Amino acid sequence: MLIITLGFFLFETSWITMHHESSTNAMIVHHIFTIAAVTVVLYVKEGGAEACAVLFGTEISTPLLILRWYMRDAKYNGACFFVVEAVFAAIFIFMRLILGTFYAYHGLFHPNTKLLFNVITTPIYLVSCIFAKEIVQVTGHHVKKTLIFKCKS
Repeated sequence: MLIITLGFFLFETSWITMHHESSTNAMIVHHIFTIAAVTVVLYVKEGGAEACAVLFGTEISTPLLILRWYMRDAKYNGACFFVVEAVFAAIFIFMRLILGTFYAYHGLFHPNTKLLFNVITTPIYLVSCIFAKEIVQVTGHHVKKTLIFKCKS
């Protein structure tokens, strides 16, 4: 699973680097640190189960993110887009900030956690916080814009 994940992140990193206008610097940093983390786990042959759990939790919202991108590119802004965006934001915030904070805290301060894993975990968590801030801002803007438009109609 981790080798497939590494391949995906290598591919996607090369794609977003070539199409940087549709990606933020935080997205590129997220991909670089994820590649580093998965590579370390594969190299030291430890932490595979934890890495799979983290990848599941952090990437579970990705299909909705991609669907949201396609809908935005197609200039679709109907009710379905609003639902996709709201569900994406809710899953992202819950998985990365609520559960993610709990597990990051316990992982970082567990006596058996190696320093190398702490060094890799911290920036990935911090990038998740940056993403969450951006998502709340964008989603909030779209909600306000939708509500104002509906009130004026």
